[in-house]
Amino acid sequence: MRNVFRHAAAALIGAVLLTFASACNTHWEYKTTTGQASLANSKKWHDYLKVVVAPAGTPIGTTMTHISNVGYGTAEAKISQALQSYKDSLGYELTTVFQIGRTERATSKEGDNKPAITAMVIRHHLYYVAMLDYLEDQRAAYVATGELVPAVAVVDGEDETKPAWIQTKDGDGNPYKIKIRLREQANWDQNAINYFLRSHGYGTKGNCASIDSPSLEMDDNWRPYITVTYNTTDNCGNMTNGKQDWAVKLVVVDMQTEAIKEYKLDDPNTPENEADKIPEWIDQVYSSALIVEYIDRWGYNTDNYGKTSTINEFHADHDIIDEVMDAENKNIVFCAYITSTQADNALIGVMLIDPRTAHATFYKTRGDHAMATKSTAQNTIELATNRWGYHVEDLTLHYIYGMPTWVGELTLPFKNDNDQVIGEHYAGTVLVQADHDIQPAHVQWAPSKIQAFTKYEEFITLKTTERVGSNVSIDTTITARVSRVQLLNFDGIPSYLINLEGQDGLWEVKVPFIGDVRTEDALNLKAGDIAYLRYTDTVNRKTHLVKEVVDKSAKVEKALASDTLRIDRRK
Repeated sequence: MRNVFRHAAAALIGAVLLTFASACNTHWEYKTTTGQASLANSKKWHDYLKVVVAPAGTPIGTTMTHISNVGYGTAEAKISQALQSYKDSLGYELTTVFQIGRTERATSKEGDNKPAITAMVIRHHLYYVAMLDYLEDQRAAYVATGELVPAVAVVDGEDETKPAWIQTKDGDGNPYKIKIRLREQANWDQNAINYFLRSHGYGTKGNCASIDSPSLEMDDNWRPYITVTYNTTDNCGNMTNGKQDWAVKLVVVDMQTEAIKEYKLDDPNTPENEADKIPEWIDQVYSSALIVEYIDRWGYNTDNYGKTSTINEFHADHDIIDEVMDAENKNIVFCAYITSTQADNALIGVMLIDPRTAHATFYKTRGDHAMATKSTAQNTIELATNRWGYHVEDLTLHYIYGMPTWVGELTLPFKNDNDQVIGEHYAGTVLVQADHDIQPAHVQWAPSKIQAFTKYEEFITLKTTERVGSNVSIDTTITARVSRVQLLNFDGIPSYLINLEGQDGLWEVKVPFIGDVRTEDALNLKAGDIAYLRYTDTVNRKTHLVKEVVDKSAKVEKALASDTLRIDRRK
């Protein structure tokens, strides 16, 4: 009851103040007591993300061919193995001096002390590349190696069978001499990216600007760079009117020569496009953390301003941003799953954001295109595979065989000699159709990608040809020319699937029935043959269970013209 009076009083005071402000012709606007942004700022920040809505039925624009089944956990495990096994002409074992770099806590918006592993597209292929950095308390080794890092670590993001490798040279054969790193080796370490950029004029005083998420980028010749967005903050220092970061510059640092280049980024609230030409090999300009902020602002319902409910307000589900290749297999694209801020677990759409421009395409997932959330898909996969103790990693959304599909990898923990988990081991590829009715029985997985995709193709082929029918069962016959015969395996039972010229649907002959003389002719059927089929015809069903098959090609070839079909149906 006390809260009811409090909200009523706040609303009354807000109304009085709004009337007063209007009378005085000021720009003062109602603000909630929690420091919510003003209506003017909410409207301005709403447009930071440029969103277009895709026409209904448009396939979601992620890659259909260059699909990763190697996630960050698996990449970390593979790189750790490669570091331990690497021996070359360095004069020392790599792991005695270097480790996978860790993100810098003072500069990253995305959390501290994470492995510095970046997904990137190099010449239309997906890789994970890791920066290396010195071990903690290795000042002597740091000095002895000339303060230079001699390598990066690389993982093929599309082939789970390949081990990681240590790369010590660029595409022209020049040895790496990397100076710029993430972490400091001592106070005022001029080679640490945070200090390096601040000493070159990219200040962060008063939290009015930020050096956002330094990350590794390799050009097409495998030369290493660090890229960051330099952000400013609207309403800096104003704690009662809200604030929002927005990226004003892309800063690119050559990790070997220390050369700096910067590129202006577009102000989304002006009609001009202020962005300079950014090199095509740079995959990610805007950080995923900043994009999450932009999505929250885009999803805020300005018509509901000042009210306590969250009707028609949306955000990125669990603040998840997936990194996948785009449909043209040219670059990384961010994929976010948009849900209501209300506790209804509803997925209203999928948003793809170009990390180079912060322009987005929104695919609605309502009605015929309804989808369960990613967390629901993950939980369903775990239910189907939990008896083996698998984890689900790198679950991403793609169109596979014409269907929106969750594709991921199954993993097991990878531990070092001290029994510490340092990543994940690949254990299999998993797929499940991305619809509203995900069930454990629909999950298809296998130890290899090829096997898993084959099983999923068989599942989709049969599922999409069946419809719920009545309980009516009618024996029907047909004589027609065969256009196609497939042998598929569904739920462990192989079947021959027969297409007939001029006829919709499929005729299924289950292999366990083949021992019966009435169906063994299915073994010899091929395209062009003329077949007599007796089958169970259930109303509204497009896959028919065959009870009898007779190959009549030899008998009726003379009687039937090559372009003639004789259809004989009877009860």
